Amino acid sequence: KLVVTNALGCVDTSVINDVVCGGMQPTVNFDATPVDACIDSDVSFTDMSSPYVDDWFWMYGDSTFGFSQNPEHEYVDTGSFDVTLTAFHHGCSYTFTKEDFIHTLAPKAKFTLERLCNNPYDIALESTSVGADEISWDFGDSGTSMDTSSMILTNYTYQDTGAYVITLVAHNFTTGCVDSAMVDYYITDPKAEFSFEVTEGCIPLTITPTNNSVFAQEYEWYSSNGSFSQTDIAQPAITFSEPGSYVEDIHLIITDINGCKDTLDYSGEIKANGVTTDFSATPPVGCQPTAVQFQDNSSSLFGNIVSWNWDIGNGLLTSTDQNPSYNFDTTGVFPVMLTVVDDWGCENTLNVPEAVSVTKPFAKFKGDTLGCTVMEMSFLNQSHGTGLTYEWDFGDGTIATDKNPTHEYLTEGIYTVCLTITDANGCTDVFCRNDYVTVANPIAGFASDTTSASCPPLIVNFENISQNATTYKWDFGDGSGSTSIENPIHVYTIPGVFDVTVIASSNAACQDTFTIENYISLDGPEGQFDFEMDSPCIPAEVMFYAESNDFYTYIWDFGDGMLDTTGFKMADTVAHQYVENFDVIPTLILVDNQGCSRSINSLDSIS
Repeated sequence: KLVVTNALGCVDTSVINDVVCGGMQPTVNFDATPVDACIDSDVSFTDMSSPYVDDWFWMYGDSTFGFSQNPEHEYVDTGSFDVTLTAFHHGCSYTFTKEDFIHTLAPKAKFTLERLCNNPYDIALESTSVGADEISWDFGDSGTSMDTSSMILTNYTYQDTGAYVITLVAHNFTTGCVDSAMVDYYITDPKAEFSFEVTEGCIPLTITPTNNSVFAQEYEWYSSNGSFSQTDIAQPAITFSEPGSYVEDIHLIITDINGCKDTLDYSGEIKANGVTTDFSATPPVGCQPTAVQFQDNSSSLFGNIVSWNWDIGNGLLTSTDQNPSYNFDTTGVFPVMLTVVDDWGCENTLNVPEAVSVTKPFAKFKGDTLGCTVMEMSFLNQSHGTGLTYEWDFGDGTIATDKNPTHEYLTEGIYTVCLTITDANGCTDVFCRNDYVTVANPIAGFASDTTSASCPPLIVNFENISQNATTYKWDFGDGSGSTSIENPIHVYTIPGVFDVTVIASSNAACQDTFTIENYISLDGPEGQFDFEMDSPCIPAEVMFYAESNDFYTYIWDFGDGMLDTTGFKMADTVAHQYVENFDVIPTLILVDNQGCSRSINSLDSIS
């Protein structure tokens, strides 16, 4: 008993009864009756071992065994045999052997049988009995008076097929024992026989022989040309997948229960008829719209085509004519399916997924429309189609074949551009853009309402007289920058003589520049000044120095509300004290004797 308790206090118990047994080695002995016996007689064995023995194991000496306490055993051959008994008590054992204990007495009846397949009713027998003083045969053919024999070697001829029991009885005069041997035997006369009810038809043609063979246990079918071989089937299916006339030598070999064979050879013509579906389309490729003529080219090996069923373009046209036609008015790749039947009833279908191709290319393009004679103009192809080739006519006598060409016109003018495309089927389309390209070189030019003044400011209205241009860039010569206004107004504030330039463009590649040197002349005082400051701390003393190109009145504006005016001179030096915190820009005003004044601002501020 095992008791198990876990950490939670749960308990389980397992009990196995008689798990350990203690045994004693037994005393072993036995006897048998009779110890001298004829073959196939029952020999009774008696256990004489200790009474507490619980298992027995007998070895009879003829490679057989037993496990009961007092067994019976039949010996099937002559000889002397050792007998061994092993007795057990709770696993403890002891073995005891009696040598040459049992003697089986002659005779032992045995014989061999030979059948001659070429004489299926004849058998040859030979007695191989042991210890036989006399033998007798019984051939089991009760219907004849010649059914017995006492010869060791004997032949017998049966009158009919059937199942027979052949018996050999052997006698030994000394022992008085008799033994017999029996064999169940079948007399057969195998005959291979078959025929074909169907020998022609449509592929796949399957023919099945009618098998009338007798006494066949195994079958082997084959053809002389190796096209067919099959075993273990009485009526095989023979299939001809390809059309043709087959002169077949078909053979059947049967084997009966005794291993004897018979063969039947069949020779005859088998016609496997087939229909070959074929057609042509003229033309197979074309341009929308296109008329296509279909020509049936089908054939039958042994018959004649008698019906046609066309499906053109997945239902665009169904026809039972032999050679129909159809006008394709849409583009695409069209399948064609033809089913034909011959006068044998054989049928075949051909489906060509891409039998007819109808195309219509679509030409289109866009490109640069305004250019000049030094510009390469680009054209973008927007055409649709398969396997396209291109021919561009730029209207100036030149041709290009690129998909997306560039072209440089050498002469100004207005040009019509045409694109001709051709697809893989030879179909074409032409697309023209009339008066599409204008080639004109820009010519820059300008005029103005005034070009000079004696005193700033000078306000000038410029008139743009450029040609073949869409954009403009002006430079007024006074460092004031540029403008893109077509007809600008510009104010000159600094005396001087100025060049004026306009750049006229039709695009980035086409432009012209027009400049008039010394076009603007503006008179008036010219001068400059500077200053020095020792310390920025107030009160701050600043010295101003000025000079001019002529005699002017100097008016100083110090930026802190204080002014200083000096007489008519070409240079001036003044001092000024700043007494408050300021960030000021001083200004010098020059005034000539005509009253024309000009203000000059300092480039730096005073802090």
